[in-house]
Amino acid sequence: MSVSTLRAHLTKFQSFLSFEPTSNLAFLSPTSPARSGFLGLLLGSLLTFHTLLPFLFPSSHIYYPLILKWSLYMFFLLLFHILEYVVTALYNGRVVSSTSFLIDHSESYTIAALVSWTEYWLTSLLFGPSPLSPLNTLGLLLCLLGQSLRSAALYTCADNFNHIIQDTKNNANPKQRLVREGVYGVLRHPSYTGWFYWSIGTQCILGNKLCIIVYTWVSWKFFKERIPYEERTLMERFKEYKEYKTKSWVGIPFIG
Repeated sequence: MSVSTLRAHLTKFQSFLSFEPTSNLAFLSPTSPARSGFLGLLLGSLLTFHTLLPFLFPSSHIYYPLILKWSLYMFFLLLFHILEYVVTALYNGRVVSSTSFLIDHSESYTIAALVSWTEYWLTSLLFGPSPLSPLNTLGLLLCLLGQSLRSAALYTCADNFNHIIQDTKNNANPKQRLVREGVYGVLRHPSYTGWFYWSIGTQCILGNKLCIIVYTWVSWKFFKERIPYEERTLMERFKEYKEYKTKSWVGIPFIG
């Protein structure tokens, strides 16, 4: 299969995640209750299934570690997408839509997920299921930390938060203020910091040695470029941001 063919399939799949194309009037708009309801039901059902899945296998079963690690990974992955929507809906209803689930975030995000799944199942098929290890425990802790930071950031920001950087090109919210309380009293970008550690944690849970390296590098490089750009826009909008920057930190190694 050629690269162009794979690319075409990926684009088609990405369009499917975005409900495109569709002729059903109930699903035409991202703000449609039908879209959000359908995605919420789907993600919630998958979350319930993966929560219960390990209990179907005795802990002595040869495939129990394999199933447990996959279920934990899926639990945190699905929880992340569900909470993105729920917290946005509760505290920033002005911008909430089906895209707030972030399942159609980008082709790069989709590729990253598919690559991690491929490494996990292909490695398990070739070398057999590996036992639970301290690496998996570390992943669990990183996911808990990362998700807590991410959700706390969305809650604290409330209607100041947006998944798109609020610069002049994206019609910045004129009522936006500089949030410095709560978790923002310590971290300038807790949503980014939380996602950084969460993403690495998901791969530690799976024990994907290659993806741990790739996820760490790609996530770090992304935020290394995004955070300085966002901070330049914030300094243009808020005179007090420069002082705030000296009293807080990013929390991602070698950034800020």
